[in-house]
Amino acid sequence: MIDIHMHLIPGVDDGAEDEQMALLMLLRAKDQGIRAVFATPHSSAFDEDSEGTKEEFRQFRARAAQIFPEMQLYPGCEVYCETGRMQSVLSGLASGKYPTMNGTRFVLMEFSQWVMPKNTTPCVEAMVNAGYTPIIAHMERYQYLRDNMAFVDGFRELGANIQINAYSLFEEMDDSIRNWARRLVLERKVDFLGTDAHRTYHRPPSAEMGLKWLYDNTAPVYADAISWGNAQRLLTQK
Repeated sequence: MIDIHMHLIPGVDDGAEDEQMALLMLLRAKDQGIRAVFATPHSSAFDEDSEGTKEEFRQFRARAAQIFPEMQLYPGCEVYCETGRMQSVLSGLASGKYPTMNGTRFVLMEFSQWVMPKNTTPCVEAMVNAGYTPIIAHMERYQYLRDNMAFVDGFRELGANIQINAYSLFEEMDDSIRNWARRLVLERKVDFLGTDAHRTYHRPPSAEMGLKWLYDNTAPVYADAISWGNAQRLLTQK
């Protein structure tokens, strides 16, 4: 699996607290079959210190390569989007303050967990009109978008991609989130998987059981595509 969503960089946001924790998160990811990770701090980390956050990534990637040479790390950012700040978001992307996914035109974007559906489409439209391909993070977790497939279809028609968290397919304790994640997969609305891992003791990297459910319940060609195949584009397109 290629994990396109992990809060791995030590000490820059609410993810890994230090290098030791980040390395333990990588070990857990490796043990579950993940071989590449996009480190995606919240955009607030780059608002606070963009160059410092990027340097922390470079230093951690160099350290991780010594310990886990089979694991590949790539830069990214989980960009918070709402209707009142899209001009600032697009300026941050254009200036390089917010990294895109490995330097491509793909952008991992998130909304408030309680965003109203009517406030999501303008954000996606603005991103697409600026020449980016949005990847909407953890689609299953937005309370007021849950079970609203019309909005998901609308996002995809605009050119957006969809990411869900692998653990949501099996280990998620909230039935409504788990069932929505499964429906998104079964109706083939998902493009990418991530763990959205934050810390070893809060939402640690967890993909193994979700991947098993995916391969047990969907065609292998689709399971391959969303678990690693589609993510190859983020490694090659610039």
